[in-house]
Amino acid sequence: EISACLVGSEMCIRDRVGTEHGELLQALDLPAHSLALPAQAHVVKFYPASEIYSLCFSQKHGLIFVGLGQGAEAICPETYDSIFLIPTVTSVWSLSMQAGSDVIMLGTQLDGVMVFLLTRPDLFEYSITGLEYRPGIGTCSAIRYASDGSWYAASNRSLLFHVSTLGVLSSRSIAGPVLEADDPSGIPRLDIYDVCIVWVGGPRL
Repeated sequence: EISACLVGSEMCIRDRVGTEHGELLQALDLPAHSLALPAQAHVVKFYPASEIYSLCFSQKHGLIFVGLGQGAEAICPETYDSIFLIPTVTSVWSLSMQAGSDVIMLGTQLDGVMVFLLTRPDLFEYSITGLEYRPGIGTCSAIRYASDGSWYAASNRSLLFHVSTLGVLSSRSIAGPVLEADDPSGIPRLDIYDVCIVWVGGPRL
């Protein structure tokens, strides 16, 4: 799971690496003037009790959100110190924020999508307000905003969900389920791991 963001004059790509006792958050520093130079990786944070499922950078608030086993942790991109935690009952598989937005979306395991409003009453305090909960999506592996403010969510049920700007939820099966070799349940399915929205004008399909 890789998240890219601009920090000063360098590009930082943050990745996660699993270990026997937890997971490491790494930073790969790529010089902006020569991306052909070898990237220097260094560990910046260790999560001893959780996997890292997703990453999201808020340019407006200057925070990195890390999807963990029981919530999304906001950390400082300079010091990697924890700022606050949005707690959840299950793992946060996906995270999404529109550029310049105060709304963060958490795609969870089994629990669907949770939408929160992030505000900052003063310099030293953040406030998190729950806006919406969409349990019908199930395990949400990816969330993406469209340019019109609607959003899409992918589930591990071979379904792509769409929530319109009016809040109307619809779904479409985009692949026939198959029996995956590593699935002990024996139930045919096809997981969707990510979604990318590309629109170049004309009617939307």
